[in-house]
Amino acid sequence: METHLQLHQLQRALQQQNDHLEELVRSRTRELDEALARVKTLDQSKGDFLNLISHEFRIPLNELLGVGEILLDQFGSDGKSRELRDLFDDSPSRVAALI
Repeated sequence: METHLQLHQLQRALQQQNDHLEELVRSRTRELDEALARVKTLDQSKGDFLNLISHEFRIPLNELLGVGEILLDQFGSDGKSRELRDLFDDSPSRVAALI
């Protein structure tokens, strides 16, 4: 009889420990879900910020490239002008890669 009582007490203690551990897991899972939601929000904010910065750089840089195009069109077609034109023609792709 005593063995059965002891076994019953141990089973109850084990069940209480399992219940406690399950609650800890649920609590930790909630914390991780909340942290993940914050990370997603921060990641979205970062993406929005980078898109804004990219846009703010792209407009003036495109204007500069347009002015450079006009200026280069006024040069002749000698070797030095051709060299400048070649360098300039590479600029839009370098600017796009930078942005």
